[in-house]
Amino acid sequence: MHDRGEALKGANQQSALTEIALDLENAVAGWHWAVKQARIEQLAQALDGLGLFYLWQNRLHAGVALCQLAVARLAPTLSGEKRGSDGRGASEPQARDAMLAQPDLVRFSMRVFLWLSKFHRHLKQDTSAQQALRQVRSWLGDPSLADHDTRPVAL
Repeated sequence: MHDRGEALKGANQQSALTEIALDLENAVAGWHWAVKQARIEQLAQALDGLGLFYLWQNRLHAGVALCQLAVARLAPTLSGEKRGSDGRGASEPQARDAMLAQPDLVRFSMRVFLWLSKFHRHLKQDTSAQQALRQVRSWLGDPSLADHDTRPVAL
């Protein structure tokens, strides 16, 4: 998917769109597997290609669903929604520790939320688009990440 995503940014966009469309079922199955296995590197490689495909093919609801799957499974570990051993939510320091321990997950999650915002904006769901952007801003503004590079890693 990464190579096709790169092709979407070049001169072979139409053939890349066709290839993705023909293999979309496998790509989505791979996404589901990677989310379940928390394979951040594979998800990060596929995100832009699938995002561009869904955006350009006006499959915005499918794009939202794809991103929300990753958010539901992976982002709670960053936001402190993960439950501690006592059954209560993780404390703020625990959430920050989780962020610092997983910089690739933070970078990936920011990109997912940016795609969610883009899909919601195109669907005229401004409140949802703004919520997604607020989440990214909260991570970017977190002082515990000040010493960490939150830019996407070149894949």
